[in-house]
Amino acid sequence: MKIRYNTILDPFCKFSLTSSDMEKLVKIIENLYSDSMDTEIPFKLTSDYEENIKASLDTVKYTTGGTLLPKPQRMRRGDKILGVEIQKIGLKDAPKYFDPFITFSFMDCDNNIISGLPKDSASQNTGTSNRREGKHIIFNSKAYLHVPYNRFINDHEKEDIYLVFEFKHYKPSKDKISTRCWTFITLKEMEQNNLGDITLELYAKPTNLKKIRLFTAKKLYLKLKFTLDTV
Repeated sequence: MKIRYNTILDPFCKFSLTSSDMEKLVKIIENLYSDSMDTEIPFKLTSDYEENIKASLDTVKYTTGGTLLPKPQRMRRGDKILGVEIQKIGLKDAPKYFDPFITFSFMDCDNNIISGLPKDSASQNTGTSNRREGKHIIFNSKAYLHVPYNRFINDHEKEDIYLVFEFKHYKPSKDKISTRCWTFITLKEMEQNNLGDITLELYAKPTNLKKIRLFTAKKLYLKLKFTLDTV
């Protein structure tokens, strides 16, 4: 819109968007809410402007609401901040779910929320997703551990910590929130994978770390990305 505004003020400016160009952009905007997303810019721009437009498209929010906390600010120099980007989940019947979201929790082997964490950090919910791509529900939401990761590890070095992800949705017929499937990864496994992109298989409900059953034999997973930033 900024480029178009500048064009109206000065039709002979170096970087311009004609009314015809704007009509072509409508397709990109419409595709943001379709199952076949195509964000290729349909006309020639300088690299700077093309990158700005693509960056704007990439920041579209696919979720509404939720309880995810922003990146923590009050940390000491040298502290490490653990971030978990919940990208998408694969389900054969992805389009049928109402208001789907994922609950992300830190648990021990007895299925208890880890003690010593702030209540709103120990278990967080993504917003409900409004985006589907084929058999995937898209979240692209990031959660953070709100205590320094290095101190958290030291405090719990003698026990296994599980990062548990539960896929939930609203059932209109019963007027309740239901867990459809879940998965997990331990902090040790996360570190052994050197963080980064991680794919997790899905397990059948109920959520129980002592009784694990595959949810599906199909190649459908939860896609995550872990980061560890040093202050």
